[in-house]
Order: sequence, then C-alpha cells, then structure tokens
Amino acid sequence: MVVSSGITASAERGELVALIGLNGTGKSTLLRTLAALQPPMGGEIWIDDKKLRGYTSEVLSRTVAFVSSSRARSPAVKVSEMVELGRYPYTNWLGSLTPNDKILVMEALDRVHTLHLADHPLDQISDGEFQRVHIARALCQDTPVILLDEPTAFLDVINRYEIIVLLRDLCRLKNKTILFSTHDWSAALQLADRIWYLHAGTLREGAPEDILMTGQLDAHFEGKDFYVNPETGQIRFAQHDAYYVALDQTALSNSWFIKAMKRAGITHNPDAKLSVSFIGNQWNLSFGETHSRYQSILELISGIRKIYAQFLP
Repeated sequence: MVVSSGITASAERGELVALIGLNGTGKSTLLRTLAALQPPMGGEIWIDDKKLRGYTSEVLSRTVAFVSSSRARSPAVKVSEMVELGRYPYTNWLGSLTPNDKILVMEALDRVHTLHLADHPLDQISDGEFQRVHIARALCQDTPVILLDEPTAFLDVINRYEIIVLLRDLCRLKNKTILFSTHDWSAALQLADRIWYLHAGTLREGAPEDILMTGQLDAHFEGKDFYVNPETGQIRFAQHDAYYVALDQTALSNSWFIKAMKRAGITHNPDAKLSVSFIGNQWNLSFGETHSRYQSILELISGIRKIYAQFLP
C-alpha cells in the first residue's frame, strides 16, 4: 500500500528536523525507508550526494543511525552493553571492542547524562533514561545522520522537552542531521529548525514559522474547538464567553489572570455588573453593595461563577 507519494524534502547538516502528522500518515514508514530498513516504492534517497541504494551495509551503518520506537528491554543486558552496539560497525571480524571504543561508550553515556547507569540492567531504568541510552548508542555509532521514531512517546513533560533539547544541542555541537517523528507539535514548532509535515499523502517542509504563517496546519483543526496559535505555535482551545466582568487596569495588566479568565470563559465588559480589581496581592470582586476578597485566581473565578449562578442566570 502506498502511504505517501510525490515526496520531496531535504535536511542539512546541523539541523534538527521534526516529522509531524496524524497517525497513519506514514511517519514511521518514511523513517524506516530513510534508514534502508525497507525499500522505497519509487524515487531516490540521497545522503551526502550519494544514492542510498549505492551504500553498502557497512558504509551505511557508519552514515545513518536509527532509533526505533520499541520499548523492549532485556534484564540480561546492561546499559553500557546496549550503547556498545553502536561501535560494532567499526569492530573487526570478531566484534571485539578496543579500549578507545570503551572510552567512546562512556563519553556517549556522559553526554546524555546516564553515565551513572552504565552497570544497570535495562529493565531497571526509567522510560526517559531508556530513551537517553538509545540516543547514546546512536552517538556511539558516530554517524552524520540520526533518525528517531517518536523518541518522546510515553515520556512525562520534563523528559519530553529534555530529550528534544538534547537532540537540538547535538545538532549544534556535533553538526549532525537529526530527524525525529513526534506527536508533540508544540515542542516541535518551538525547538526544531525544520518541519517535515505529512498530510493527505504529501509532505510539506519549511521552518516552523513558514508552516505557521502559511496556515498549513489549519486543515487538521477545521470544525474543532482547538487550533494552533500562529503567533506562538501553541495549541489553543476556542473559548465560549460565559461570564462578563468589568476589570480595572490592575486586573487587565495581570497576564496570568487574563490567561485564566480566557480559559474560564470570562470576558471583560466595562458595563458588566461585576467588577474586579487587584490590590495589595488580593483580588477584589464587587457586585452591587457586596464586596469580596480572594487570595487566589482559583477562588476569584469560583466566586464569579457563584454570583452568576445565584443572581445572573
């Protein structure tokens, strides 16, 4: 089955490229094809001005490193042993590692901040650490190109951003081309140098700003209550006005309150019967002759809702 056709895209040295698209658009298929793990149904892939099909397996293993999305772990394999696999394209016919290979393994672990885990079995480390170990293995392979299939899947938000920042830093420091697929569009649009966007069987590319300015992601959000903010690259939810409140300048100038207000469906209207001010680190809510004070935005929003429920249905 043809997943995508007519694809033309490129990536340069020192670039972090994010491959985005909905499930089933062919992201994993494209990565496996680029890694020569499955043949293309047509066209040519070029790496460093040479056709991919012209590479021998030995030379290719020193050119492209691939990190799959597999989470399979063996308790019999240590972290350092997993990373050592990256050196086998450079070993002799016995597969023996040299002292220098051992040094490179430790350096790779150190670069991804997992040196302290070198002797740990793979089944005794976290998902974030496991992903770092695979990146260390790819680093040990010492290739100009690294391909990663959803390296941030199943990771918490801190580990997710740390992995992408790590990849970006490797591009800068090692002048590598790193292509990774992800469903975290916000992170990709913030941190990647180039976006490959798979949609409807085609691939579009550009800087994140190109993708946002031209509205190329808009088709995904038609009829939805959320959208990509073209100014920030963040996914935002459409808000439906539910409450009207008159805000004085102290409240209007508080950016965090304005953000919470939008999320809660509260809209500023100078003629509203409720008014809000922020004085002395307290939120003041007035309704007729009734005046209430709140210590937090959460309490204030709750107070606004209660007044609307009781007096302004």
